[in-house]
Amino acid sequence: RRLESARTIVARSVDAHRAEWDRAIAAVASDARFVGFALDPRVGLVPLGADPRSGLEEFLALETHAGPLPARDESGALTLSDTSGVVLVLLPGGRFTMGAQNQDSTARGFDPEAVPSEAPAREEQVAPFFLAKHELTAEQWRTITGEDPARHVPPAAGMPPVAGRQPLRGVAWPECEQACRRVGLALPDEREWEYACRAGTDTP
Repeated sequence: RRLESARTIVARSVDAHRAEWDRAIAAVASDARFVGFALDPRVGLVPLGADPRSGLEEFLALETHAGPLPARDESGALTLSDTSGVVLVLLPGGRFTMGAQNQDSTARGFDPEAVPSEAPAREEQVAPFFLAKHELTAEQWRTITGEDPARHVPPAAGMPPVAGRQPLRGVAWPECEQACRRVGLALPDEREWEYACRAGTDTP
């Protein structure tokens, strides 16, 4: 199955969606947030258009997907189902302040010793990159690995079952890294994660 997928992935993700790629490439080229960055067709991804709120281009990771391609509703939001794959957002690069400091915590009445120190805060630079829009779901894990995601998590009172679009939980980092690599993805590094979580804010 994986060999057949590898043999056809270029045709399924790039050749079959040439018009969508041309549109996405033109949209990124005209976006002031991506000055100096040229988007090329990425094997394994299918352009889904821009999110109506952020204006950022979104892409489907085809090897994580098991159903029809997701469409957008009248508001422009993606309609996702249990079989929908990982949606990646192309984020613009930039400089940002990474890390934290606890000097302000005493002024707010907090115990500085209780605040984890990520000091010193420092300037970092990231290039444009793709990041998943949502947590990996249980069904996406099943599509990627072929295994039951519930095997990692014993039933717990009050907790929803690990199934469908429930976020995956209980899986060790090395297993996640291996599964991502299998479908051409990777876990974000610390800089990428913090830059994305900041969502454009610039305070320490």
